[in-house]
Amino acid sequence: MRPSTIRYFLKEGFSGLKKNLLMTVASIIAVAACISIMSFSYCVVSNLQYMLDQMEDSIGISVFLKGDLTSEDIENMKTTISGLDHVTNVTYISPADALDQLKDQWGADEDIFIGLDDTNNPLSHSFQVELDQIESQDAVLAELQKIEGVDKVEYGQSLSEMLMSVSNVF
Repeated sequence: MRPSTIRYFLKEGFSGLKKNLLMTVASIIAVAACISIMSFSYCVVSNLQYMLDQMEDSIGISVFLKGDLTSEDIENMKTTISGLDHVTNVTYISPADALDQLKDQWGADEDIFIGLDDTNNPLSHSFQVELDQIESQDAVLAELQKIEGVDKVEYGQSLSEMLMSVSNVF
C-alpha cells in the first residue's frame, strides 16, 4: 500500500469520527462499561474461590479414640489413618495437649479448670485429620468409623455442605 492511501484512510476515519461524535462517545462508553463489568466479575469470583480454598483447608475431621488403647495401638491407628485415600495429614493430640489447648482458648484462670491436671483429665486421645479435598469427606468418614478403637468422629457437617454447594456454584 502506498503512503498516500494510508493517509487518505486515516483522514477519512478521523473525519467520520468528528461527524458522528455522539456515536463515537457512546461506543467508547459501552466498551469501557463491558470491560469494567467483566473485570469486576473476575475479581469477585477469584477472591471468592480463594476464600473457599482457604476455608476448605481449615476444615478437618476430629477422631476421638477409646480410652483403653496402648501407645502401640495409637501408633498403628495413626498409620492406618494416614494410609487412607485423600488424607493429607494426621496429627495426634494427647489428652494433656488437648487440655492445654482448651486452657489457651478459655483462659487458664477459669474456674472450670480447677482440679484438672495430667492425672485427672477427662479428655481422650484424638487425631486431627486433614483432607486433600472436601468432596472426599464422606468416603473418609465411612472408613474412619470402621477402624477398631475409634470412639467418635466429628466434623463440621453444615459448614462442609455449605462450602461444597458454594464451590459447585463457582
